[in-house]
Amino acid sequence: MATLEDPLHAIGFDLDHTLIRYKLEPFMKMIYESIALHMVHDFGYDERLLQFDDDLMDFCFKGNFLDRNRGNFLKVADNGYIIRACHGSKLMSDDELATTYGKERIFPYFADVKDTYDYSNMCYFFDGYYEIPTSAIAARLIDFVDAKKERKAPYKIWGNIQNSVFKVFFYKNFKEHTCRFFKLLFTEPEKYAERCSDKLVNYLKSLKQRGKKLFIITYSTVETATLMLDYILGPDTWRELFDIVVVDAKKPDNDKDEKIPFNEKWSEHGVYIGGHCSRLLEFLSSSTGEENPNVMYFGDSIRSDIVGPKKFLNWTCGAIIDELGPVAFPDSQDESRKKVVSSKRWGSFFYDSPNCTSDSDDNLDSIRTCEWNTFWANGIKKYADFCIPSLQYFVVNLCLYANNIYPTLCPYSSYKDNPKSSIAEYPPHQWPNASS
Repeated sequence: MATLEDPLHAIGFDLDHTLIRYKLEPFMKMIYESIALHMVHDFGYDERLLQFDDDLMDFCFKGNFLDRNRGNFLKVADNGYIIRACHGSKLMSDDELATTYGKERIFPYFADVKDTYDYSNMCYFFDGYYEIPTSAIAARLIDFVDAKKERKAPYKIWGNIQNSVFKVFFYKNFKEHTCRFFKLLFTEPEKYAERCSDKLVNYLKSLKQRGKKLFIITYSTVETATLMLDYILGPDTWRELFDIVVVDAKKPDNDKDEKIPFNEKWSEHGVYIGGHCSRLLEFLSSSTGEENPNVMYFGDSIRSDIVGPKKFLNWTCGAIIDELGPVAFPDSQDESRKKVVSSKRWGSFFYDSPNCTSDSDDNLDSIRTCEWNTFWANGIKKYADFCIPSLQYFVVNLCLYANNIYPTLCPYSSYKDNPKSSIAEYPPHQWPNASS
């Protein structure tokens, strides 16, 4: 992590759910309906699948694991303990959990993921808002199968779900204007995404003026990334702000020196397609004049934006976690967003106990009785240098200290002991120098 004596040279950003702040309720509903339409029209599933109500929105929850063979969705603690679970969309009782997973209630494939925070052949989880609506699709289909008493283990729905997801997000569908998702997103972006605030834009400009190198690395295609950047920042502004944008990127997820080149430079504005992070590091080293430049990186995915950059590159990592909003600012979070990032069915993204639900989040005494940190809370604590609900929060809560700018944030401690520690004031001298 950079210090006063070791200042930042470059600041990087993920795109989706980091620079682009989506309006989560309409965004997730649009993704769900787009996938459901393919399921109904292409594979003949029940038209009831097209219905997306508040109860199904409450089911959608970031970080849940999938027990594919049994059709169960699991909220898992940092030691592998299954805190809560649903079969389809129906909550499982303690007796059902004990019968299915034994008295210890340990997720059978926890060993596959506990150190890597990545998918395996037997372990899948829903860690982003693009993926979460598929959990609701799957839960409804399992409910339909069970209602007909046609349950078979394993459930034979996953292939069709994957095919429908592929059709919804396949980049050629954007080019050919054949996909409802892309049509809606790009013809009415104001319904699904927020423009970057003037404060955020001015802060990025101030970093640029101080000689910091700014970059974006994203899984998004060049078409999606450039169109959305045009909307949230303006076509001239983002091209002036960022020294390099890498789309369809291979983010740092291993320590191998993979020499995969960028495929091509798109136009004259520093937008590159593909390539391994080693090429980005070469660019940053060359442009900053530093052999090992100090980098801060912001992203929303613990799996791809936090673990890899910290573990293999030792970047200073800021986790953008929307679910922090209702815990830290219960009075300021807009109701539409709170509906998505809070769940009565699943409780908090960060912690849990038998008596800890989203209804008690405002009660700190209740929160402090929670008995488990979740698997994802542990990942943030282990790999993120700090965690914030949005970049906007980061900018608004900068403080001036000794003629330098620092975020008034601190790394995570234990959620169950100090749930607001993630946003408490922290000694500024321990934060990276963003202005020198």
